[in-house]
Amino acid sequence: MPIKQNLDQENLIIEKIIKKVYTLLNLNKEELLFERKVTFRNEKDYIIRADVIGYLTKDLKNPFILIESKIGRINLNLCIDHITNLVKNSKATYAILSNGDDFYFFKNVNGKIVSINSLPKKGFIETIIKIKKNEFQNLIDVLNNTFFSHSKFERSLIIIKLFALMRFLHESKRVDEFRQIINTVRNMNVHGTSLKGIDQINSVLNDVLTDFLNSNPNFNYGYIFKELTLDLICGIEFISGFDFSELSDEEWGYLINEVNKEPSEWKTPPKISEFIGKIVNSIGTDDKIKIADLTCGSGGDLLQLISTLKNNTIRYNGYDQNQSIIEYCNYLFYALNYKKVNFEAVDTLTNHFTGLFDLILCSPPFGVRRPDMKNYTEFKTDLIEELFIIKSLKLLKNGGKLIIIVPQRFLSSDGPTKRIREYILKNHNLLSIIDFPSGIFLPLTSVNASILIIEKSTPTSRILMSYFQKDEASQKIITILSKFIKNQDFILNDKSHEVYITHKSKIKEDLDLRPILYNPKIEEDKEKISSKYEIKKLKDLVYIDSGISVASKKYSDTGTPYIRIKDIFDNEVYLDGAYSTKEEFDKKYLIQRGNILLSSTGTIGKLAVYRHDEPAICSNSLFILRPKENLDPDYLLNLIENRFVQIQITLISKGDIIKHISKKDLEDIEIPIIPLDNQKQKILEAERIRKELEILEQEKRKLELKLKKLTSLEYNV
Repeated sequence: MPIKQNLDQENLIIEKIIKKVYTLLNLNKEELLFERKVTFRNEKDYIIRADVIGYLTKDLKNPFILIESKIGRINLNLCIDHITNLVKNSKATYAILSNGDDFYFFKNVNGKIVSINSLPKKGFIETIIKIKKNEFQNLIDVLNNTFFSHSKFERSLIIIKLFALMRFLHESKRVDEFRQIINTVRNMNVHGTSLKGIDQINSVLNDVLTDFLNSNPNFNYGYIFKELTLDLICGIEFISGFDFSELSDEEWGYLINEVNKEPSEWKTPPKISEFIGKIVNSIGTDDKIKIADLTCGSGGDLLQLISTLKNNTIRYNGYDQNQSIIEYCNYLFYALNYKKVNFEAVDTLTNHFTGLFDLILCSPPFGVRRPDMKNYTEFKTDLIEELFIIKSLKLLKNGGKLIIIVPQRFLSSDGPTKRIREYILKNHNLLSIIDFPSGIFLPLTSVNASILIIEKSTPTSRILMSYFQKDEASQKIITILSKFIKNQDFILNDKSHEVYITHKSKIKEDLDLRPILYNPKIEEDKEKISSKYEIKKLKDLVYIDSGISVASKKYSDTGTPYIRIKDIFDNEVYLDGAYSTKEEFDKKYLIQRGNILLSSTGTIGKLAVYRHDEPAICSNSLFILRPKENLDPDYLLNLIENRFVQIQITLISKGDIIKHISKKDLEDIEIPIIPLDNQKQKILEAERIRKELEILEQEKRKLELKLKKLTSLEYNV
């Protein structure tokens, strides 16, 4: 197409767009002026150009609308970045992309453009958009972008408050009044200007916000926002342009969940909250009972309970010493239409409660200490999870139940922790211990956790123990637990032994309550193996030495190889990536060919046979096992890899975050002596495969070298 014809067509399209703009905005040429081919610089100081910029005559300094024209069909996906760049750098409030027939409208929200249905009449009466479920994420993305300068928690709190405010306005039929206030404020032209302008906004919003605060007795803060900042005004303006009136409670829940779904230190993982809700539902709740969450955080467990139990007569209470968290819960539950939950910001451990509870939930932070409370109980503990156990039991009515999440360390540690376990077993009815899978609290913590269910009543003789290792196992646990607590008959037809009954008379002398210790499968396996094979302790088969720590400043490129856990893979030691050191060490630290390495810290039970001729040393996170009586190392490694032995290694590992095993405990591991003839063929086959792999590895290196030569560029001069 000739250039002149192209320009003529572009001008016609622009004239058509400008005419459309005047009509949509209900403005005339005296109120809105246009300038064509406007150039300005972006943040990188490059010059960019807009087809047309429009200015309101009452504010000629700030671009009001940007027009970008296109000839032919518009591919919005290809144009959106260009439009965003133009809007962001021109700082125009609105933008239009059009070919004269198709029109796309956008609004600038803190440099991010949002698609809108049309332009606001007179430039300030917004077109109202009915929010749909598939637009929730985009809405929240814009709000997150608006409040990007705030912390993640502050951002969530502001957005939850805005949703709670919009729900109040819709339910109280005051949303139109509120929008008129916003439009009046915008018409004052105070958006984004002075502190005086913010005061004016605060003043005109005050009546509505006061009524909102008075709508819920829990909103006892005297304000919804401490101060109306510019980004907050922008967020209020933006959200007031949406119509939430047709959202059901379920859709409100989905919308709020999009804000509340991020993991945080104040939130129990959803999978655990759901499991707790199912437990409470299965054991049954009477009408008008009192339920308390003593560490409610952001309210996840209570939310799950309310949605699971669906009983409006239950009195729910949430407590946390963090004022901001309680504020968050109040607005969150209001937005979700759960307005009868009582939240209080108190130090639960020291607060004097009036009245007792029928059910208490508790998910305290792990490992936190309260030195100021060490003398608060007879047990002289300052660990917060242990203090919460004691406090919770005092706050229960007779027959009431406590469901508390504890680190697995609580089940086996000595000292005050052991005395608390003894107190529970003697004075209360420990109904159940349920182990959770490793990593369920990631990315917040790697600490393994368990649930205790304790009833404030006379102790009985049995404890239900289980592993919640798979999602599909949860319903099985729930069903059996329900019958167990209600003293109903049930059959434990569980070959996997994920759920089993332990008699308290069998609890070990050290009161170690880890469920794996009492799994009947372990005892069954031990009886079968003992009847079939000779059993020896590991110390009768090997000499055990510990590795040694070498400081990183002692590393060198040459010298004695220094092996760490990362150098062990598939039962082999790889020296290619290992560090070396020129330090000299006692003979007991040297690893010889045929020795076995076993990891003792962090990743427990990793095994490898050392097959290199040059001596090496290893880190103190590894044990060196030196076979006695010329025992074949591969045969011995096979014995240790036996499931029966591996379970024992798991049982002797200690520690919350970083597991470790002691030399003394390892020496007493029981090893079934499977006849060598039974293993010899496997060992020979394994050795044959290893040699084949070595040959293949050599061939691979030769081919890689050949390939490198072929792909090298050579220039003939």
